[in-house]
Amino acid sequence: MQTDEHVFDVKSDLLTSCGTFRVLVGVTGSVAALKLPLLVTQLLQLPGVDVRVVTTEHAKHFYNPAEVSVKIYSDKDEWELWTQRTDPVLHIDLRRWADLLVIAPLDANTLGKIANGICDNLVTLSLPDMCGKSLGYQSPPPLLPCNEYSYVAASHYSPAGITAHRVWICGNPLHC
Repeated sequence: MQTDEHVFDVKSDLLTSCGTFRVLVGVTGSVAALKLPLLVTQLLQLPGVDVRVVTTEHAKHFYNPAEVSVKIYSDKDEWELWTQRTDPVLHIDLRRWADLLVIAPLDANTLGKIANGICDNLVTLSLPDMCGKSLGYQSPPPLLPCNEYSYVAASHYSPAGITAHRVWICGNPLHC
């Protein structure tokens, strides 16, 4: 059951952002998720950058949350926050908070969901293309596939407008 304290923590977390540029990192279930602590640390070293993380349940298997120095949101937070019509909707608040969403690593399962418009977890719900640009982002998010198979598959997915030029593969710091 949700507590008022939990709702307040999420609201205050997003309102007390210390950076001038806010990055939402989506992490999915690939062994490359081991590098999440390093990615967050390096992003935070950039001047004026603030970071939050959204994670899939399968991604949690690969990293230690204690090693990530920012708030990590998951499906549990999404469902516990909302109990009635006037409660905040986490994925919408995160979309509005972020200046940039980066999904790194992007596993093939999540790529398939994105391509087919399936929004069944906090990471996919946080994407702009699924629910309209009026809620946040003005451009498609960078997608960093965790292996070459995801990249090849991306060129074949078109229902959500995903093409190979939207998938960043060169110099991918999370490549396994």
